[in-house]
Amino acid sequence: MRLQGITVSNKVTDRPALVDRVLQMYADGMHAKDISSLISITPKSVPKILHDNDVRIRHSTEYQK
Repeated sequence: MRLQGITVSNKVTDRPALVDRVLQMYADGMHAKDISSLISITPKSVPKILHDNDVRIRHSTEYQK
């Protein structure tokens, strides 16, 4: 595909619908670990998406119990 000028990427940040879903789930109060397991992405991807979109990462004490 690359020979034909088609680029393929597995990066999560290249999939806008997935990024939007992560942002919404985090805004709804979900933990990053729960988000990653629910939508089958690596746990490190969630904080990266949040950071790339200027979202402040919550401290563990800020979550509702």
